[in-house]
Amino acid sequence: MVGRPRRRNLDEVDHALLELLRADGRISNVELAARSGVSEKTVRLRLARLESEHGLRYTAVLPEPDAASRLVCLLRTSPWKRDEVSAVLAGLPGVERTYLASGAADIVLLAGFPDDSAALGFLVESVQTVPGVESVQSCHLIGAVTSGRDGDAARSPIVDRGVLSELLLAGGVRQSVGELLGALCDAAAAGLGADRVLICRGEYGRGEPGRSVLEIVANRGVPREYVDEMSARLDGRVHGVLSRVAESRMHVAVHNAAADPLMSGLGDLVRDAGYTSLLALPMLYGDALLAVVCLYFDEPTVLTADYVAAAQQVVDFFSVSYARSLGLAPSGLPSNPPAI
Repeated sequence: MVGRPRRRNLDEVDHALLELLRADGRISNVELAARSGVSEKTVRLRLARLESEHGLRYTAVLPEPDAASRLVCLLRTSPWKRDEVSAVLAGLPGVERTYLASGAADIVLLAGFPDDSAALGFLVESVQTVPGVESVQSCHLIGAVTSGRDGDAARSPIVDRGVLSELLLAGGVRQSVGELLGALCDAAAAGLGADRVLICRGEYGRGEPGRSVLEIVANRGVPREYVDEMSARLDGRVHGVLSRVAESRMHVAVHNAAADPLMSGLGDLVRDAGYTSLLALPMLYGDALLAVVCLYFDEPTVLTADYVAAAQQVVDFFSVSYARSLGLAPSGLPSNPPAI
């Protein structure tokens, strides 16, 4: 007998997609993919599963016009009358929220109206005449102040483990260097949510003037003009991010690349290229630094310890095959996908 399909638990990718859909139900799959850090194919598959297994539905709501006059009322009620009064107030036209309170007021009421005249009429003719209301203090709301964080909140990239598993399995059998590095770029973009990827080799600040210190071995989405101008400016001098990675053999995360001291002299290039955050990861084989893998993010991005660890695991997986292609690793050395 055919049973019902198994209902899988929601993961972080599902929750991210649902949050974006709650904010804009008409958002396209392409935009969902760009903002959630997964591929468009993954978005389509996830939405289909959410619809079939979890009953995801899309609805349209026509919002009421914004109230031109809004007020807050603090009410004192007769003893033992608070619940009764609050129930009456909550049903009055124009009332948006009614709260039970302690301290200076028994009830706090938020209401909105098309004009000040309607607001005054509500206060005098409706609120003050409710049985049990002893006193009312009111104030008009004249504007809203926000922190500015809501619209430009830093996002945290989503690690799509399903996509990574497929790409890493495929990446383990790549033969040419180009295919290998292309698979790494795919994993960084589709599995790790990077908007652009650049893989470079070089002296990282130990070069001589007149000789390029960088060799770009793979590029996914980074403007060519940025790469050329960056190479020219770094000719024979220290570049903070790359040299820091080379010296420490550890990753470097930059939240605001245009203003960070490690990107000194490159702020205008960063702004022209259109990215905000950067994660540079070492590709190591033993003590040898094979390359630096740079992940670029167009929006302000929070690079958590878990995310960085997952990204480094992906780079480490490809480092064995890359070292083999450079003649640094034995040809028979296996490359087993990490458990991310």
